Amino acid sequence: MLTKTAFLNAVQLIVDQLARIVVGFLLVPILVTELGPAIFGLWQVLQKASLQISMLDGRSPEVLKWIIASKQGEIGVERKQQSVASALIVLLFFLPVLMLAYGLFIAFLPGYLNLQGETIYQARLVVALLALAAVITAGAMLFEAVIRGSNKAFKLLGFQALVLIAGGIMSVVAVSSGKGVVGLAAVQVLTGLLFFMAYFFVAKKNIKWLGFLAPNKSDFLHALHKSKWFTLWAFVSALVFTGDIIVMAAFLDGVIVSQYVLTSYAMQIITIAILTALASILPGLGGILGEGEYVRAKKIRNESLLLSWWLTTTMCVALMIVNRSFLQLWVGEGQYLGHELNLLVALVTFQLIFIRHDANLLNVALDVKHKTLLGLSCLFVTFSLMLFLIPLYGVYGVCFSLLIGRSILFFSYPRLVFRILKSKSLFFNLQKITTTFLAFFAGWKLSAVVSLDSWFELVWVMGLIFIFLLGFIYMFGMSRQENKSIMDRVKLLVISKRAK
Repeated sequence: MLTKTAFLNAVQLIVDQLARIVVGFLLVPILVTELGPAIFGLWQVLQKASLQISMLDGRSPEVLKWIIASKQGEIGVERKQQSVASALIVLLFFLPVLMLAYGLFIAFLPGYLNLQGETIYQARLVVALLALAAVITAGAMLFEAVIRGSNKAFKLLGFQALVLIAGGIMSVVAVSSGKGVVGLAAVQVLTGLLFFMAYFFVAKKNIKWLGFLAPNKSDFLHALHKSKWFTLWAFVSALVFTGDIIVMAAFLDGVIVSQYVLTSYAMQIITIAILTALASILPGLGGILGEGEYVRAKKIRNESLLLSWWLTTTMCVALMIVNRSFLQLWVGEGQYLGHELNLLVALVTFQLIFIRHDANLLNVALDVKHKTLLGLSCLFVTFSLMLFLIPLYGVYGVCFSLLIGRSILFFSYPRLVFRILKSKSLFFNLQKITTTFLAFFAGWKLSAVVSLDSWFELVWVMGLIFIFLLGFIYMFGMSRQENKSIMDRVKLLVISKRAK
C-alpha cells in the first residue's frame, strides 16, 4: 500500500514540479528582458531575503505535518484536531516576530543593497507585499500540512499546477504593463490567496476529521517547543541552502548576481525536482518509523539514496555539458559565467541533494534539535569563508565557501540517521566515488567543447547524454544487489499502477 500511495504522491509532485519548471523556463527570459539584468538581480535578492525572513513564522505547519505523518495510526480524531488548533495558535503567536523582522529589513534595506532614489521606495514596497504574501502562505500551509501528513498529497494533483500557471501569467502581465518588481510582488500576494483556497478546498473535501479542537496545555507546549526548533532550523537552513544570493548582494552588483542565478538555474531546478519527488515517500516513512520498523525504514532510505545518487549524477553531468548552449538559447549571450563555475555549481548541487535528503528524514523522526545545532556550525563556517573569499574570488568564492562549509552537514547528518535507524550503513564506497568522479570530470571537459545552435539539437543531444549516463552508472556504479533493488522497486510501481 505504501508503494502505491508513494507512487501517486510522486505523480502529484512530478506534475506540479513540471508546471513549476515550465513556468519558470518561460517566465525568466521575459523578466530579464523587461526588467533588465540589474533589476532582475535585485528581485532575486529581495525574494531570497523574504524567504529567509518568512522562516520566522513558527513553522507550525511543518511540525503539524510530521506529527500527523509519524503518528497516523496512534492518535484519534480528537488529538488530530487538537494538533491542528495548536499549530494555528503557534502561528498566531509568532506573527508579531515575523512582522518585526520584516520591518527591520525594510528599515535597513537601502544601506544593505546600496540603493538610491526611487529604487528605495520600490524595494521597500516590494518587501511589504512579500511580507503579506508570507502571512497568507503560512495560513495556507496549515491545510497543506494536514493533507501531506495524512499521506494524501495525490489529492492535490493539478491544483498546485494551475495556481503556478496562473501566477506565471499574472507575472507576465505585470512586467509587460510596466508594473516592474512591485507588480511581481503583488502577484505573489494573489498567488498566495489562490494556494490558500486550493489547499482549503482539497483538505475540506478529503480529510474527514479536519477541524479545530481546543488543545490542552501540554499539547500546545509540545507544539510550541517543536516549533521553536523547527523555526530555528528553517531560518538556519534557508541561509545554509539559499543564503548565497543574500551574501553576494552585499559584495557584488546586481548584474553579477543575475548571471550567477541564471548559470545555476538549471541545477537548482534539479534540486527542487528530485527532493520533492523523493519527499513523496516521507510521510509513509514517518509511519514506519513510528511503528518501530527500523529494518524496513533502513531499506527505504537506502533505496532513496541510491535513486538520488543515480538521478542527481546523471542530471548534473548532462546539464553541465549543455548549460552554456542552454543559456545562450534561453536568455542570450553574456549570461554564462564559465566552465569552471559550471563545474562548481554542479558539485554544489550534488552535495546539496544528499544533505537535504537526510535533513528531510530527520524531520520525519522529529529530531530537529541536533541537525539545527550542526546547521549553525555549518552556517558560521560557510559565511565566514564567504566574507573572506568573495572579495578575493567573486562568484568562485561563493561556491568554494558552500562546498567547504556544507561538508560539515554532508558528513554529520548520516551519523544522526544511523542513530535513528539503529543501524550504520555507509552509502558511498570506492565504486560509487570513482564512477561519480569520472562522470563529473568527463562532463567538465565536454562542457568546454559542446556548442548547440538550436533547441532541437539541445534536446536530442541531452537526451542521448542522459540515457548514456543512466546506463553507465547503472552498470559500473552499482552492485548487483543495488541493480536488483532498483528493478524490484520499478516492478512494484508498475504493479501498483496497474492495480489502480
